[in-house]
Formats: sequence, structure tokens, C-alpha cells
Amino acid sequence: PILPKNVRSLAVLAELLKAVQATYHRASRMIADNISHLIGQTLFSLKRLLAPVRQQLVKASSKGLTPSKVDALSALKLVTTCLDGTPTDSRRNIVELSLCVAQLKKTMRSSSYDDVAYHLWKLDLLSSFQRRLVEACNCDCLYWIADVIPVFFSDIFKNPDQV
Repeated sequence: PILPKNVRSLAVLAELLKAVQATYHRASRMIADNISHLIGQTLFSLKRLLAPVRQQLVKASSKGLTPSKVDALSALKLVTTCLDGTPTDSRRNIVELSLCVAQLKKTMRSSSYDDVAYHLWKLDLLSSFQRRLVEACNCDCLYWIADVIPVFFSDIFKNPDQV
């Protein structure tokens, strides 16, 4: 149960969350103009990091590949194919799974893999920041707490100067 003395703090918290959401909404045009460039830069960096690994596997394929190296090469080809399009949730999941398959036989050094993981994290953040913002600023649960609304309105009417 929420105590009546905490209802005002809860209301201020909801107001601050909605102010953050409104601030991002006001700047959404500028964000939309720039986010495609940021995503494109991140995709380019990922492709640049994965190109030498893929070329190394292709060079090794002339000598003959083990089945695990064929799997790694196919996984890297799938990664680069997925990175050519829009980074949807399903494509990002496919990229992460394919990189795990490619990394099973240690096709990448750990420092290189850390760079790839960092760029994947950045890509995930850039491509889903609006959804995350809406989830973080969602205050719908407050409307369904039956004890809060009457206490909140009585506090407003008792202290109208502090609203």
C-alpha cells in the first residue's frame, strides 16, 4: 500500500517522467534527422570490423575448410547480409546469434569481438531508443491503483498553491 504522504512524491515523479518524454518529443524532428546517420555509421563500422575476419576465412577456404569453419563463414555472410538492411529487432537477433555461431571456433580475437559487441550494443540502443523511452516513461500503472487517485485529488484540493 502507498502511504498518503508518499502520493505527492509519486505525482512529482510521474510529472518529471512525462516532462522528459515531452522534451524528447519536442526534439524528435532533430533526433529523426540524425538517427539514420548514426545508425548508418554504426552499421558501416560493424561491416568494417567483420570484413577482415570474413576475408581470412575466404582465403582459408581455398585450402579446404572444416565443417565448423564453413559454419563460421556462413554465419559471417548472414551477418553482413542482415547489416545491409534496416536494423529491425529480428535482424538484430539474427546478427547476434550468427556472431555467436561464428565465434564458436574463435574466428575473432577477443578484442575484436569486444569491439563488435560494443557496436551491436550501440546499434540496439539507437534503433530502439524511442520504444525504450516510452516504456521508461509509462505511468499507466498509477491510474489502476485505487488508493492513489482519491488521496491525490484530496491533496490537490487541500493545497492548491503547491500544485
